[in-house]
Amino acid sequence: MTEKKLKLDVDQASELKAAFRRGGWTNEDIKRMCEGSIILDIRDVIRGTAKIVPVNPPEFPAFKTIKLGTGPKTADEWRVVLEAAGCRVNNLAYGMIKQAAFKVAEHETEVEAVVVSVEELGFFEELEFVEGIQRDQIYGRAKKFGLGLCPAELGPQLAHQYPEQPKGGVLLVAMEPIQLLPSNNLEVFEVGNNTADGRRRLSTNHGHHCERWSGSTRWVFVRPK
Repeated sequence: MTEKKLKLDVDQASELKAAFRRGGWTNEDIKRMCEGSIILDIRDVIRGTAKIVPVNPPEFPAFKTIKLGTGPKTADEWRVVLEAAGCRVNNLAYGMIKQAAFKVAEHETEVEAVVVSVEELGFFEELEFVEGIQRDQIYGRAKKFGLGLCPAELGPQLAHQYPEQPKGGVLLVAMEPIQLLPSNNLEVFEVGNNTADGRRRLSTNHGHHCERWSGSTRWVFVRPK
């Protein structure tokens, strides 16, 4: 029997394009799908000769219980508290705390913090093809594993409540980025102990959704109760 030749008309092409957009696909995703046998696997699932088996999500251990709403509210109050604890607050972090988007809990509460690297989130093959993984992709993958974004207050609270942070350690806070004025740059908090004088610091790092991060970059998320 002669195999029918595939004909893809304009309407079908438009349907595919719309479907890819709904699913959040990128041009890079489509390119990778067309390489090797991936597209054959997708065809087999559609035809019912194969099925998708969910991968058991990894279990990320709790890193630290962080208290929120412990007292400091303003940027000046946070700077005093952190400096007294031996943690430097750089100007960008100070500016973030001053923004209206930075909120503190009205009552003292606790959250369970989880630290996970980009690679531990399962971005193995992707890291071989691109120079790092985008922030939005990291957040999306963490959400699938049951992890949530941190409240902004967790940044300075982590800096205050993690005096034992090892030398050379750097943690990025997975949070909704805060827009700094007047630069309009989007930033997230960074807590590190990698300064030359050995003092820990609360600083910031790029928060744009397209910013890419290497597999070893470690992010702090929270595990919803």
